[in-house]
Amino acid sequence: MPHQNNKSKAELWMNYIQYHPTFKAKACPESWYFCDNEKDADQCAQWVVEGVKQATSTSMWWFETYD
Repeated sequence: MPHQNNKSKAELWMNYIQYHPTFKAKACPESWYFCDNEKDADQCAQWVVEGVKQATSTSMWWFETYD
């Protein structure tokens, strides 16, 4: 599900283009939660910060459902 927190996303993008001005004309990229709800997304983000979670992948259900 697309992440709608445009303020933090915009701040991150502005900081990036400050150091990479060649991307200034590009639109801010889409961002996504780790999960489909805020509670799980916050937990996954916390695990990333703690170094517990270091990778992610689409679920097996998605691959089986969409072949």
